[in-house]
Amino acid sequence: MIRETLAPSSTHMDVAFSQGAIWDAYRASTGGSTTGQSLTASLPYWVKLVRSGSNFSGYASPDGVNWTQVGTTQTISMAQNVYIGLAVSSNKNSLLATATIDNVSIQ
Repeated sequence: MIRETLAPSSTHMDVAFSQGAIWDAYRASTGGSTTGQSLTASLPYWVKLVRSGSNFSGYASPDGVNWTQVGTTQTISMAQNVYIGLAVSSNKNSLLATATIDNVSIQ
């Protein structure tokens, strides 16, 4: 995930697996709605989030070599300095989620 601030309403984009698909989820304006686009997939899968200025693109790969863009490139205005992190969520307050994450790099 890349987000402009740590505030819950911050602009952001992430690429993640959920319910049989790789999703890119984004909020293009502070306080706005989060929207997503998906690509059907089953784990294990590689995900990649690329920022080029104000353009954000999500990608997915079954092997870390052959990449497919998830949805379309999104234009999101963010400060130059942003927060980058990894997230795991069950999407339910009463359920614990676990994940194995490896081969992480920031370039």
